[in-house]
Amino acid sequence: MDPSTIRRALLLSALTVTGACGSPPTDHERLLSGERNLPAGYFAGANLSGADLSRADFSRADFTSANLSRVSFTSANLSSATLTGATLAGATLRGAVIGVTNLTDADLRGADLRGADLSSADLRGALVGLVRCDATTGWPPGFDAPPCER
Repeated sequence: MDPSTIRRALLLSALTVTGACGSPPTDHERLLSGERNLPAGYFAGANLSGADLSRADFSRADFTSANLSRVSFTSANLSSATLTGATLAGATLRGAVIGVTNLTDADLRGADLRGADLSSADLRGALVGLVRCDATTGWPPGFDAPPCER
């Protein structure tokens, strides 16, 4: 193992135990160290572009204005999360538990929503063009669902 990999591993384990400057680790630091169960986590404004967050628990988490483009939330729990103004362009939410998630003004263009149940989500002002969806995608009642790219 090269020295830079060892230094990074030591830094991440130190952040996991103590956080920066001796304080408890932030949710972002915990996520970077590999933790995947962060209900009620705080990620507002974070840049997690391209991350694989499959099967993670982010119920009640705050992703306000976060960059989540190309993130994989496959089978993740996002129930009651706040994604107001978040960028999810090209993200994968296949089979994700969405529940009463706030997606107001979120950018979902090009996202893969196959198997995602958005029927209780708040999609006011959300950009939902060219999403990938199918018969298993649930939309809120009365929502003008876009044509799905298959």
